[in-house]
Amino acid sequence: MNKRILIISLVGIIIAGSVITVLTMNKQKSTTAVTKAEVKLSPADLAEESKLVLVGTFISSKVREVTEEGTGEKLIYTDWQVEPKEIWKGQKPDSLTVSILGGDNGKLSVIADTLGGQDLKPGDERLLFLYYREDLQAYAPLSANQAIFTALSNGNYRDEAGAMYSKDELTREIAVGANQ
Repeated sequence: MNKRILIISLVGIIIAGSVITVLTMNKQKSTTAVTKAEVKLSPADLAEESKLVLVGTFISSKVREVTEEGTGEKLIYTDWQVEPKEIWKGQKPDSLTVSILGGDNGKLSVIADTLGGQDLKPGDERLLFLYYREDLQAYAPLSANQAIFTALSNGNYRDEAGAMYSKDELTREIAVGANQ
């Protein structure tokens, strides 16, 4: 399991580093677009590779600039304080910061292909598949565009591709993935 996480992480870092493109520079503010090509993972696959799976409410955010190890690229991450509502896998942390690639700090703007993470606002509820990133000192979505599911008012969840899941379907799949 740790080998798969390492491989997924390394592939993601390599792809991100190779596709970062500066789109515009004006008045010392640049915009960077980041896209990651990924293999479609099922909720069971996501759960198997995640350290923490939970439903949580996004409370507040702050943007920070990070120099990526290895590439030296400057990227923007938005750090969200998340209030866990339900833990589906792992231990509830004392406090939970989730770092999501993308944001704007006034000097640098990063637009990332993290569909579920770009338009977050305080009060939003999401199902998150997370792993811990030592370099960020925070949890991060396991997949750039698959690990953030929107909680719907009818108790169902929608992934970034638009597929709908009931809570029962997801908890069964996550139980399978967590036990693999």
